[in-house]
Amino acid sequence: MPTNRRNQRRTRRGFTLLEIMAVVVIIGLLVGVGGFAVIRQMKTAQVGTARAQISEIASAIKTYQMENGSRLPETLEVLVAAERREDRLLDRNDIPLDPWGNPYIFQTRSDKSWAVISLGADGAPGGEGFDADIADSDKKPEEFLTGGY
Repeated sequence: MPTNRRNQRRTRRGFTLLEIMAVVVIIGLLVGVGGFAVIRQMKTAQVGTARAQISEIASAIKTYQMENGSRLPETLEVLVAAERREDRLLDRNDIPLDPWGNPYIFQTRSDKSWAVISLGADGAPGGEGFDADIADSDKKPEEFLTGGY
């Protein structure tokens, strides 16, 4: 009978190294495949966040123009400069950074047109995909960024 008990203990001890390695490999494959989808979704969300923030800033600029006889603000900071919170055109204490940590660019032209621009994930003018510049929905960033900023 003592041998029987020893055999029972061995069968109840745990997993073999091979079983553990198989589970680790399977988990690694699942994380690898799912990780790419999650990263792509995060990048898509960053672009959406930039578009929403640009839209919010653009609305504040339009409100500024209505309140100041079509005059454009000199900088974006003017939109949050009011002492009283209820007088601010943006409901913030400062102008937000884009999702990649870069400041938004406010560009005007001599024809009184303007654009709020994010340089995208690469932080440089131009680019494609997630690196592409983002501006107000009706504006093309490259038209405003030529000639420097």
